[in-house]
Amino acid sequence: MFGTVLEAPPTRGETGEKVGVDVAVSRLSAAAVALGGMPGAGWGRRDLVAAMEAVAGVKAAVAAAEVRLAAAVDALGDAGADGVSSWKTVSGCSEREARRAKKRAQVLGEMPAVTDALSEGRVNVETADVLVDAVGRAGTEAVEGELLGLVAGADADSARRVAEGWLTKRETAADVEARLARQRRRRRGWRHRDSGSGMWRFGFELDSVTGTAVAQVLDREMDRLWRHDGGRDGTPDAVRSVEQRRADAFTRLMGVDSPVETDRDLPAEAGSRGRLELVAVADVGVLSGESREGRCEIVDAGPIPPTLLAELIDRYDARICGAIFAGPGRPLWLGRSRRLADAAQRIALAVRDGGCVVCGAPFAHTHAHHVEPYAAGGRTDIDQLASLCAHCHTQVHTGIIRLRRRTDGTWYPVRVHPGGEPGRRPNVPGRLKAVTSPRPPAGSSRGRRKTQRPARSQERARVPARPP
Repeated sequence: MFGTVLEAPPTRGETGEKVGVDVAVSRLSAAAVALGGMPGAGWGRRDLVAAMEAVAGVKAAVAAAEVRLAAAVDALGDAGADGVSSWKTVSGCSEREARRAKKRAQVLGEMPAVTDALSEGRVNVETADVLVDAVGRAGTEAVEGELLGLVAGADADSARRVAEGWLTKRETAADVEARLARQRRRRRGWRHRDSGSGMWRFGFELDSVTGTAVAQVLDREMDRLWRHDGGRDGTPDAVRSVEQRRADAFTRLMGVDSPVETDRDLPAEAGSRGRLELVAVADVGVLSGESREGRCEIVDAGPIPPTLLAELIDRYDARICGAIFAGPGRPLWLGRSRRLADAAQRIALAVRDGGCVVCGAPFAHTHAHHVEPYAAGGRTDIDQLASLCAHCHTQVHTGIIRLRRRTDGTWYPVRVHPGGEPGRRPNVPGRLKAVTSPRPPAGSSRGRRKTQRPARSQERARVPARPP
């Protein structure tokens, strides 16, 4: 197709297997012709979705075949090109994709169960890459023996979120410190001016904590510009694109005027560092120094050393808000927040959901969604709220995704099969509906029971007035 791979000439005795190769290649060529000629136009929704499912299965099987073929080429031991170089030559893929394929082939070569799951369609290519990336932190045995079972059948976004949570639980305090130190050593930034267009390009690689803070400040300034351009009730994208808005937000945060004249009506200090607000979650034993192991993290950034959390609290003061736990699920401290009445609920959502419950987008990008619509009598209670980004929020409201609640109170998505009729809200069986807690009859006092709290004297004895 795109090139010819030079190989050592075949040796005597290979003709018997060559017939099998010819048949396989012929069938693959026929399949390629069938896929390339698939019309689609004129088919009904169910037929189109069935074809999509079949193509998805073929795509996963192709990725598995690529891994096996690359490994087989490497096993030849002749003077020809290696497996991935051969694939790059015949497919014409980019150097970046070739490097990714090489890593995938090397790691999956040691995890045959994952390769089998890929060929059978139980995981897709992106999920396989999630497993490949996890090997560097957990090893092939744990990934193949445990993580594979957790992500099989899930979409790539859910698999990535599950894998990150699984890896985080396996990390010790020493692992967290070492990982953050590695990230900070590898931080870098660059700038480049294109001599042809005259345009400037800037880029940065930052550690998880610093990057989270920078991203939050940049996103907040982008949101201000979006509202200034018209927001939800206007046509902000007619003023500038998302990419242009990001560039203008960066420019303004650097103290330089953006090219949009009307931006000068916005005071620059409103988008400054003062708007930064990080959400911290920690076990009281970790903060007090009584325990080396336990939860200590910044939402959207992940686990951090307790010493760094103490430094952040001292540095940012009221810009840090969060929760300290004395045991599983029992909050003892909420504070250092100057938000309005819903601040505690937002913190609780950050602690529980950690981001969009559908795609895993950062918590800073989410809204609090009423699982039971507010207009239909839904309540603004924490057990009836879920964190959703704007895109997933729309998909939930249009019925493309439904939310189900686990026994621990967290939510997970159920994607409604797209084979239904367009313009009609899917008729989801009762077993797929989100779990909602019963409401008491009108005028009843049931359900307004006061929450039992531990004695305040005990709380003060066990929890410092503020984190050390």
